[in-house]
Amino acid sequence: MAVVSGLLPFARPEFATISVAISVFAFFVIKNLRFAITLWVIEFLIALLMTGLVWFCFGALIPQSAQAKAVFLQHDHRYDALLQCGKIVLTGCICPFVILVVTKGISSAAKYWRLATIICFAFAVGYLGYRNHLVSTRYASYICAPIILAAVIVVAETVAATAKQSLYVKGLLVAHIAISIAVLVYLFPATRAADYKDIKNVADAVAAKTDQNARIALTEVGAFAVYSNRYIIDLDGLTDRETLSWAKERGTPVGVAGLENLLIARHATHFIDTRAENVQTRINGRQLNFNLILEAPVSRDILDSGKPFKTRWRVYEVKPK
Repeated sequence: MAVVSGLLPFARPEFATISVAISVFAFFVIKNLRFAITLWVIEFLIALLMTGLVWFCFGALIPQSAQAKAVFLQHDHRYDALLQCGKIVLTGCICPFVILVVTKGISSAAKYWRLATIICFAFAVGYLGYRNHLVSTRYASYICAPIILAAVIVVAETVAATAKQSLYVKGLLVAHIAISIAVLVYLFPATRAADYKDIKNVADAVAAKTDQNARIALTEVGAFAVYSNRYIIDLDGLTDRETLSWAKERGTPVGVAGLENLLIARHATHFIDTRAENVQTRINGRQLNFNLILEAPVSRDILDSGKPFKTRWRVYEVKPK
């Protein structure tokens, strides 16, 4: 438990609140000083080791992706991130959350863990609402998982104590299972989109039309970077320090003019428009010539829609006018 607690903040920074909860739990709930000191020492050593490793590898403690999201992936509407958190809760842990709120629990350990989990949950949602950047479905890992785990603990105690008072708990669990199945059925069509195959085809085609000196700029760097053997420029700065540094100094690029400035600064030779959809209008810049060399359909597994999202990737060769 000590090792995992020390590693949690490095899996997701928001998990640091759970590490703190475990540390407090060890002292105030278990009330075993030797046990608590052992846990604290191991947790501290693991965290110290990981901090040094992260600093050595990245030169910073705050994940670059978190900084990049604050710069490049801010929502236009002030409450979009909270809305996304609400969708995650409704589809992933609304029933376990109700269980935690309405069930008192039996042991002091369960009562404490229920309270700690709700505090961690409020902190995570509050932080995301404050930052108001992209909140994807993977954020359910630390929004919903602790809630579900705590609910399982409370349910186990409640069912063991008395069967009659646990009927509503069983009903909520059945509802949770039904919601989960409904969500899986709804999202199933989206999971049929083999977007990595389409992106691989684009990467292979780009490799055939460019040489080893090409510098490819795009936002969807994940799968493309895996299949491409060209230099990749991440225009969202999630994996690109130079792009993020440029944006911190000059601000988020806006419109075609901002895109051109960023492409020039990063010495891009090619740009892939991954959000072209079916719009026929091509990019026309003032500083750069955007020469279309390739266009291909890419079906994406966007889970918001529940079905494959058809778009078109357009590959431009960019040269100064």
